[in-house]
Amino acid sequence: LAAHQQPSGGWSLVHDGGACHGQCPNNGSKSRFDPAATGLSLLAFFGAGYTHRDGKHRDTVRRGIYFLQQVMEETPQGGSFLYQDERGMYNHGIAAFAICEAYQMTADKDLRPTAQAAIDFIVSAQNYQGGWGYLPKQPGDLTLSGWQIMALKSAFAAGLDVPAPTILRIDPFLDTQQLNSSYFYGYRKPDKHPTCTAIGLLLRMFRGMPHTHPTILDGGVFLSKQHRPGSDAYFNYYSTLLLYHIGQPLWAPWNEQMREHLIQTQNQSGHMAGSWYFDDPYGLEGGRLYTTAMCAMTLEIYYRFAPIYQQSDIKFEL
Repeated sequence: LAAHQQPSGGWSLVHDGGACHGQCPNNGSKSRFDPAATGLSLLAFFGAGYTHRDGKHRDTVRRGIYFLQQVMEETPQGGSFLYQDERGMYNHGIAAFAICEAYQMTADKDLRPTAQAAIDFIVSAQNYQGGWGYLPKQPGDLTLSGWQIMALKSAFAAGLDVPAPTILRIDPFLDTQQLNSSYFYGYRKPDKHPTCTAIGLLLRMFRGMPHTHPTILDGGVFLSKQHRPGSDAYFNYYSTLLLYHIGQPLWAPWNEQMREHLIQTQNQSGHMAGSWYFDDPYGLEGGRLYTTAMCAMTLEIYYRFAPIYQQSDIKFEL
């Protein structure tokens, strides 16, 4: 990740420029997703305990944070990371999440205004039904909403201003994505979508549903039996985060399987060393940079450096 940082200090899903000089294949989308790529890369560094103040990668992290501060656009609704992309709330949610985690980890007062401005924009962008879509105020889907809620939870734990109505509207939105009388969730409507099920159940836990609740446990058992470890880094990350928060007996066998799979599939030689790439729809869209950041974050969940991984007992509820 450090070797593929852009001269601007950010990262791009088109990762083969700069020092790479085309040595690594599998670029992602050419859409304007630099804030999201930067946020994911920073979250990977944070998960290993590196910040802009500590660790051998502090200069890399500092430049990444500075890039996000520079590209944030001041608006009447707050600080925007939309970056003029038609799916800009992916940019915004992930970048805001990263900034809030950086603020939590370091208590750097210089980051607080940026983090608060990013949260203000998320609050303003929420759809009246409680979710978030590709652009502000659009009808929500669960994957996009998941990133915004991760940012809000991080901000809430950091002591930033997160209005109560914003948090409370999350619950009816989750209801609209949940299959009746089950633990299944869908992308934009009730469905049996494994990744959205992991996201939906995790957000229910963040909102105070105990890890011993039958819905959480039944969903956790279902996800732990999904044999998809090589196909979907997005599913792997959210399922690992959920099962970590649920704990035993589901966590240990899942973690052993996932850890060994990721160790075995990481590139070990050449300029690609340290990276991952899986040829699936998310991998094609995000490319090697996205896949690498998500796999690193998945391995780091139980390191407990990044604040979001430490908060299983801090309920995001009012």
